[in-house]
Amino acid sequence: MEVKQARWSWLDDWRVQGNLNEFTINESADVGDRAQFFPKYNVTGMIRLSYFVDIPLEVKKKKQEVLIAKSNINQQKLAIRAEVLTRYQTYLMNRELLKIQTEIVEDLYASLSLAEQQFKNGEITLNAYNIQQDRYNNQRVKQI
Repeated sequence: MEVKQARWSWLDDWRVQGNLNEFTINESADVGDRAQFFPKYNVTGMIRLSYFVDIPLEVKKKKQEVLIAKSNINQQKLAIRAEVLTRYQTYLMNRELLKIQTEIVEDLYASLSLAEQQFKNGEITLNAYNIQQDRYNNQRVKQI
């Protein structure tokens, strides 16, 4: 939008002015035939010389500002993309760790069930059973 404004700002520097002689409007007011010494109308135009330098520079400046804004947006997009990829990799790693942890918990649950059966049959001591139960509970906490 600002680039368009800068492109059309040359219109600010053009001026046209007109003036009608009062004797051409009301000829009866000219008692001394003075109208012959004054022109019937005047038209003037004006343009600044700096127009040829200022406007192109302003347009160029606005274009640079647009390019800088686009570059900033692209940098933000890249930063967001990098953050998403990093978090996705973290997610994949944690998902694999959870799979491994789940397998360990399942193995320890099978070991705990076996130890419980052995404890009921009197094949292992209470201390050995408690050790298996502690290992299972610790792995469940890690899994959670």
